Amino acid sequence: MKNINLEFEECGNDGGPLCCITAKYEDGTEAILHSGGSGSKDSVHALVSLPTIPDAIKALGVALRKEDGYDMSWRANIAMAVCDVLAEKGVTGNLIHKACNEGALRFIDMLIKKAE
Repeated sequence: MKNINLEFEECGNDGGPLCCITAKYEDGTEAILHSGGSGSKDSVHALVSLPTIPDAIKALGVALRKEDGYDMSWRANIAMAVCDVLAEKGVTGNLIHKACNEGALRFIDMLIKKAE
């Protein structure tokens, strides 16, 4: 998990207060966001943990393994996306659907194994 420190402060102009949000990352980079609504200079400080990409992949693999039908929906979407692209390129035939389904199954199986 990566930690991000969020700082909120009032940064409004004549049109009313805006809440400025500065996200300060562990590596020293910052991102400044603006949102409507009110805020005050020392109103809120929050520490938020966001998952790293490996954490997110692991969570996805666990969900694919444990949630009924979730892996099937991913397999179907992956297989049809590839079949659609192949059809747009003029590639057709019964083996295409079989190969797309097998490829999608292989991909999902790899994600699930990463989560173990």
